[in-house]
Amino acid sequence: MTLVLSTDDAQKVLDLTSVIERLEQTYAELGSGSAVYRGRTDLFHPTQAAIGADMPTDLQFDKIS
Repeated sequence: MTLVLSTDDAQKVLDLTSVIERLEQTYAELGSGSAVYRGRTDLFHPTQAAIGADMPTDLQFDKIS
């Protein structure tokens, strides 16, 4: 089962200073070649929402309430 975390969930366990420090370390590792990056994965599923002509209505990821 997938656990989907909200922004509020993340804010309860993360502090901005630690996140920025870790991002700096990660980007340094990427720059030196000691880390790898897999790239972004977009997730689509059927929906009735109409956002725009550039994305078919039946393939958009909806916000979970």
